[in-house]
Amino acid sequence: MTVTLVRPAPALVRVRPAPVLDPPYDDEPDRATGHPYLDGPDGGGPAPRSGGTPGEAYRVARRYLDLSLEVLGGFRPLTHLRPLTEAARFDEVAGQLGRLGRPGGSASVRPGTGLGRTVADRPRLRHLRVCEIRAGVVEAAAVLTRGDQVRALTLRLEQRAGTWLCTHLEVL
Repeated sequence: MTVTLVRPAPALVRVRPAPVLDPPYDDEPDRATGHPYLDGPDGGGPAPRSGGTPGEAYRVARRYLDLSLEVLGGFRPLTHLRPLTEAARFDEVAGQLGRLGRPGGSASVRPGTGLGRTVADRPRLRHLRVCEIRAGVVEAAAVLTRGDQVRALTLRLEQRAGTWLCTHLEVL
């Protein structure tokens, strides 16, 4: 007599997406009080979108970030960011970009002062997260890499007179 062992089929694991919204907690404020980021300026209901295309916020943030990376890599002069940056904040933005500096150099080196000679020296975008706070205001957080270094950068862009301007940039 021969005995044959039959293995039961392995249980399949089903992965389901997380629910869109978690239930409200007891300590959350009442919706009637309004939320400064989710509600409109009058506190009543969601803020209207900019009316542009759905990817406009991402496109605007990515454009400014790409130009900043080209400045850091030495492919553009720093003055190319001037028309896209609020005039009163340009020196502050340039100083923050200077904090990224050159690899092996001092932090006081101004960006855009020479071509990056090797591919490893060039800053690269690893991750970008964009949020449209309200119509005409976009905030973004980016993770940049250069060689073995990893840095984070935040920026805020506001639309004024039909032009998107960087009003805040900070290197963390």
